[in-house]
Amino acid sequence: METNNLQEYAQIREEMRHIEDCITDYMKTFYATGAAAAVIVWYLTRSIVERREILIGIPGANQNTVDDLILKPQTVGYVTLLLSIILLSFSHIVFHKLNTRNRYTGYLRALSYERWNKPPNANPTIILWEICLHFLYNDLAKTIIADFPDNSTRNVATQFYEEIDHRFDTRLVRWYVNIGRFVFRSVLGIWMTVRTAVRRYDTKSWTFPYVILFGLLGSGGMLIAMWFLIIRDLDRVSFIVQLPIVVFVLFGWLGMCNRLYRLCAEDGDRTIDAYMYKFLVCREAALYAYKISYEWTYLPIAPKIDKSSGTWRLRVRY
Repeated sequence: METNNLQEYAQIREEMRHIEDCITDYMKTFYATGAAAAVIVWYLTRSIVERREILIGIPGANQNTVDDLILKPQTVGYVTLLLSIILLSFSHIVFHKLNTRNRYTGYLRALSYERWNKPPNANPTIILWEICLHFLYNDLAKTIIADFPDNSTRNVATQFYEEIDHRFDTRLVRWYVNIGRFVFRSVLGIWMTVRTAVRRYDTKSWTFPYVILFGLLGSGGMLIAMWFLIIRDLDRVSFIVQLPIVVFVLFGWLGMCNRLYRLCAEDGDRTIDAYMYKFLVCREAALYAYKISYEWTYLPIAPKIDKSSGTWRLRVRY
């Protein structure tokens, strides 16, 4: 790592540590409140499915009293779906933080592998994080470096950058192809999550998101299962109102599994290695304004295309 990058490295490292602390605090809150919510939902659901004869045996109770004591199925349905939406929203926040953490880690790796050929005459502190983010999200880096002299290492990184963007670009294919890809990656994300309980899914990325989604997905599945327990007791109006909400929640969980695939699968576009290669290209484009050129002399990882599966595999070369 260049000494000019030490301050920026320390700042990004501190931000990444803050993100990790946020994720830990979120999960503590989830497990602390999840147990209480589960008890509440269990009680509400049990009040629907238990037999009325138990309540009729209360001294002095009549039919009207029984109807008052038993919660309406539609009420239980709305409470269950409300908790499902809250849990789904919480999951999206956590996975947004996980993506941010991957992005920070990829940027730090890019800084670590960076070696300048022509360091500046002075020794300024150069912080390019915001510029690189602008290049990344507006797809400017590939345009800027297109006219640069050929560099074998950069060409590999640029090819990987372009290929992985192409694989996840929804504008290049028809809508039904995008839906098919979404469902396929979501199903793989579910398999990656469920398999975590027995054996880790094969990946070179970190597996902490598997552990997080395992608990969140299991809790969400229990809530939806509770809704299906009282579905036959719903009146027609409540069923018509609640069914679209259930479909929305189910698609939301598919989206979460799709995000897991993009964060952890070897050919995902939001893995740490994917961000590293993207930021290597972005930083070269950004450093061009400072008249600084460099080569990634010590970069040990080179992406290779697996022709048999059509996916990228990261091969380590030491």
